[in-house]
Amino acid sequence: MNKKDSSKTVHSESCERDPLFEAAARHFVADGYVTISMFAFDNGIGYNRACRIVEQLEAAGLVGPNRGRKPREVLVDLPTLEAMLKMN
Repeated sequence: MNKKDSSKTVHSESCERDPLFEAAARHFVADGYVTISMFAFDNGIGYNRACRIVEQLEAAGLVGPNRGRKPREVLVDLPTLEAMLKMN
């Protein structure tokens, strides 16, 4: 594991979920794609916070990895998301 991967793992495991985590998950699943800038704008939060939320969603297996300028892929449907949220 390289330095970048290990720091991301530590960051993901040591941080609490953002209060907007569930709302963000539902928003992205309903839309079918993830755009950090639009989520930040729609919720009146900064880009950095929106980015951290999306990283938490990726760590939870709800969205795919960064694909450059393309939106991230949503990996679950709404019933699967609701089941995952109930388990946590």
